[in-house]
Amino acid sequence: MANRPLMASVLSIVLAVGICLPTPALASEKLQDGGDALVSAPAQKYETVDLPTGVAKETTYLKNNSGYAYRIVLAKAGKVRFDYTWTLPCGHNYFSVSIVNSEGEEVAADNVYFSYIQKDCALSRTVDLEAGEYRVEVTYRAGHQGKEGSFAACYSTEAPYPDVPEGSWYHDAVLEVSAMGLMTGYDDGTFGPSDSLTRAQAATILWRYFQPTASKNYNAQAAKNRTKMDDVESGTFYTEAANWAVENGVIHGVEKNGVLCFDPDASIPREQLCVMIANTAHELCGHSVEGADRAKLESMPDAQSVPDWAADSIAWCLSEGVVNGVNESGTRYVEPAATVDRATMAQIMVNAIAVGVFSL
Repeated sequence: MANRPLMASVLSIVLAVGICLPTPALASEKLQDGGDALVSAPAQKYETVDLPTGVAKETTYLKNNSGYAYRIVLAKAGKVRFDYTWTLPCGHNYFSVSIVNSEGEEVAADNVYFSYIQKDCALSRTVDLEAGEYRVEVTYRAGHQGKEGSFAACYSTEAPYPDVPEGSWYHDAVLEVSAMGLMTGYDDGTFGPSDSLTRAQAATILWRYFQPTASKNYNAQAAKNRTKMDDVESGTFYTEAANWAVENGVIHGVEKNGVLCFDPDASIPREQLCVMIANTAHELCGHSVEGADRAKLESMPDAQSVPDWAADSIAWCLSEGVVNGVNESGTRYVEPAATVDRATMAQIMVNAIAVGVFSL
């Protein structure tokens, strides 16, 4: 799998331009009437909404001592610009905006108050962030008058992959798997959504999801083949993934000339991937696959082309919503022998996690 380059440029999107007097001040400074600045409100139970890049979302009016959060997903590491705008009522008003990573650690914060002003205001900041999921947590506290205020946020980055256009059916899935570190782009910055997926790559993606710590600390050069399959090389990007897949019953191998092989470089067809997904769900997540409901499978025109050894796995994946077939002129087909591309694998991983088939 290729390495992910860092992004160095920023696509600036400014929400609004506002003039606020007095200038925003840190919460440690004094208010105009000589009283102490408002301190941050206690931790809130935040309502959370997804915030796509480049899209502004405004809260309903925030009440005194209320919290709100935006969930963002970054496919690549790099500089991210945040633009905040808000409307303040007359009186003492305090906003705390924290950017928190998936482990609950605060990576950036802005604490701003205004006194006796009623304006549309704006604040921008640029933060270096790693790929992953973040929450932009907003806490609002009004002064003694207890008024309400509104808040909006927008963030912008450079497009993560030039060959993953906005609006494509796989766009969101690619960004999700990239943010989770399950799939990465090539050295030239592209993702290659239509490139064929190999059996070694499929095993590696599954291994990265179920063994996140081991995969992050993986030393390929030290990895040794333990699969007892001679075509698995030691010291490769997939060696430990292959060991994990065989040891956990995710992959049982394919027979070639009477010899059981891993066949790491072979493109993986949809039927094999469904078996791999079903094996993973059964062995690691406790799902029952045998005897799966075949109603959705049998509704597809090419259901008879599904081989017996893959029928239960494909039927189960279809009934659970992990795969949905291939759309051709409004009709869904199984196409069990069709080669899986990288975009499809990204969508299948997102589906499996979203419907609860895969769980850690």
